[in-house]
Amino acid sequence: FKKINNNSILLFQISHSGMKSGGFSEKVTLCPGQSDEYKYLSTDDVEKISYKQALYIGIAQIFALIPGTSRAGSTIIGAMFVGLSRKASAEFSFLLAFPVMCATTGYDILKHYQEFADANWPAFIIGFIVAFVVAYITIKLFLVFIQRFTFVAFGIYRIVFGVLLLVLG
Repeated sequence: FKKINNNSILLFQISHSGMKSGGFSEKVTLCPGQSDEYKYLSTDDVEKISYKQALYIGIAQIFALIPGTSRAGSTIIGAMFVGLSRKASAEFSFLLAFPVMCATTGYDILKHYQEFADANWPAFIIGFIVAFVVAYITIKLFLVFIQRFTFVAFGIYRIVFGVLLLVLG
């Protein structure tokens, strides 16, 4: 962290030179919020994400290939590192999940299509609809939750649980 004035701290700076346009430089700063907590000065709208930010978030998603690493967690943290708010980070993470889930579901259906021949289709459709509604409600509630609270408690839980597994394993 680098203090750049009395009200803000430089979290990180990405610099690159040698591009035809003369290079680029990005800064993400923090400033004190109303409650002693630092808040990001960042993009709050998913529709305002640049292609460069999306690329970096996609690269962060690669960390989900590490066993035990959350895809959503890696994309949310990656999005926050490139300047998105917690809410926009979570929204973009959920949007990234859609093509991945469709592809894996489609692959699984193609791979096991013979098992669906005798399926109880009404129960299958009702289950799909109920799962969709519950997922939609959960995502809405989660987005409200992250506007009020940080990921610090979850991060501490993951670290403690990981260390506990390493010690006991």
